[in-house]
Amino acid sequence: MVSLGCKEGTKISYQPGDCLAIFPENDPVIVDHTLSLMDIPGSHHVDHPKFGELTIRDLLIRHVSISKITRPILKECLCHLPSEQAHPLRKLLEPSQRTSFLSFTGQYALWDFLKEFPHVRLPPITWVRLLPPLTPRYYSIASAQSSFPEEIHLTVLLTSYHTNNISRYGVGSHYLCKQAEPQQTPIRCFLSKNHSFRLPEQPSTPIIMIGPGTGVAPFRGFLQERSVQQATKNWLFFGECHRKTSFYYHRFWEQLTQKNFLKLSLAFSRDQPEKIYVQHRMQQEKELLWNWIYTQQAHVYICGDATKMAPDVETTLQQIFAHYKHDDYLNQLKQEQRYHKDVY
Repeated sequence: MVSLGCKEGTKISYQPGDCLAIFPENDPVIVDHTLSLMDIPGSHHVDHPKFGELTIRDLLIRHVSISKITRPILKECLCHLPSEQAHPLRKLLEPSQRTSFLSFTGQYALWDFLKEFPHVRLPPITWVRLLPPLTPRYYSIASAQSSFPEEIHLTVLLTSYHTNNISRYGVGSHYLCKQAEPQQTPIRCFLSKNHSFRLPEQPSTPIIMIGPGTGVAPFRGFLQERSVQQATKNWLFFGECHRKTSFYYHRFWEQLTQKNFLKLSLAFSRDQPEKIYVQHRMQQEKELLWNWIYTQQAHVYICGDATKMAPDVETTLQQIFAHYKHDDYLNQLKQEQRYHKDVY
């Protein structure tokens, strides 16, 4: 968990379900290596149309992305490569080669590319024009202001992966987990309201939360707020790989279950021979799940992976509704604004 405090005199106002957008910074070690391969001194001053006059090192650390090769970068670099190197790369820009282009750019950070193609030497002003801005990373807030008036909590998993036999890290998670110094590093951020991911107006309304992995983050804030409201009808479906290493906030959930404040359904997919996911637990609990949703008019919340988890969960809900002869009930939930998704 990452806990962010506010600068003295700064006022914050957020609700459970909101997000915090973080402007990360690139690793200075990687930036210096990239500048060395560009053959540009870090102290060289440039004038950026958006960020003004600054050193190119500051530009690469704070403001532009150097983790991917974009089409404009590749097009410009092709003009500086020998024909035998340029030809296969030029083919990647053809519309029919979109999949190959994405595979190529997924393996190369800017410094990889410059190292493999040392003939590329562009003037600083050209890099200013080519490098895309460093975009903010959005994190669901994992706290309620009623419990932490001057703090914002985030659930951040350090993203790591391998390409070209090299270990790499996600820019945002590496910045928050490894680069930023506690109590010292000022973090540029802004609040992002999420009006479609709000708790019910009436605390007596039951809620069902489905949040595998770091998707569980906003539900910690939900339940802190519901504790203040004395709202006791809460059900959380949580899943991860291993209970021992990935049961995030387990003490908090367990305390709530002991107080009969939370029903907790867990799915740790790799703790047994067969893989068990949250949708399996939903099927096992379908009778009670249907009762909460149909009879007690519960709100349903889904947070986390948009590519596989969210569609699988939605399919499971449709199967449960069909079992009880209400094939179109998911659409009714959406129309009644009782179905809420925050997926990414």
